[in-house]
Amino acid sequence: MSEQANGLVDPARTRPGYAELDSQAPRIGELGPLPAPRLAATATALAGVRADAGMLAGRWVAAASLAGQSHTARGGSAQDSYGFTVVRDGSALVLAVCDGLGQQADTAQIGAELLARLCVSAAAALSGADVAERGHAALTEAVVHAVATLERLRDTALGLTARELRSTMLLCWLPLHPGGGRDVLLLRVGDCEAFTWSESDGYQAVYPDSDDGPLNIVRHTLPCDDPRPLLEPARWPPPDGGLLILATDGLAGDLFDSPDVRDWLARRWSRPCGPAWMVDSLRYRRQGSHDDRTALVVWLEPLPA
Repeated sequence: MSEQANGLVDPARTRPGYAELDSQAPRIGELGPLPAPRLAATATALAGVRADAGMLAGRWVAAASLAGQSHTARGGSAQDSYGFTVVRDGSALVLAVCDGLGQQADTAQIGAELLARLCVSAAAALSGADVAERGHAALTEAVVHAVATLERLRDTALGLTARELRSTMLLCWLPLHPGGGRDVLLLRVGDCEAFTWSESDGYQAVYPDSDDGPLNIVRHTLPCDDPRPLLEPARWPPPDGGLLILATDGLAGDLFDSPDVRDWLARRWSRPCGPAWMVDSLRYRRQGSHDDRTALVVWLEPLPA
């Protein structure tokens, strides 16, 4: 039950000491006042709030990424990234989310940002016919190419180690018509998660790690010498409608564990939304939820231009 529903919210305790827009996002659990955010004192920091929304090849796509309280309270960078595009032959959308590891607070966001861009770019060069025929093998080659490019950049331009760029990754191939294949194909390394949502079936996790939700233990990351053994494939028949949601672990954990968060986001995303609405969707507060939150959402029904 949210604090708002219980009438437990004390405006004097929750109102920040700086100007900010009000939000109807729920407050879940026992919460104290938010600390004043601190900006990261590094030139490599990612923006704390990023958002996109609009039509892409006949589908509505919206994304938002918010720096978590664990980062803003101590002046650290957001470390999540996302990317999306249409493949060159127009047969599919390619989408990715990446999450830099917090142990490398000054550099992991560089790895996440570059990895998301490089994976999307490499997958966008694939043809729908190739993916329809070879499936995950074609996507695996794209990821291997992206990681090799990141390793070359690391060696020649960045002056960083692979450990300093460690990131998790989730890449998705979403067919727009049979020419791009019939199923949604996914590859991941680490603990990012994909969900579908529909009114009839609710939320369905593509990679449920256990009956109780994700273990939240990152066993593998990129870049590495050979990503092939680390890639977890998944194949998902696309629902007739509803949503496809890619999430980093900060949001995925809340979706697994909190009915309030699931209900809130299902209501907020019941129709295509703009970037400001998308950002506000992730402004809920939940006890114990302090990590970056990133969601990349596709409304699966084609829309008129």
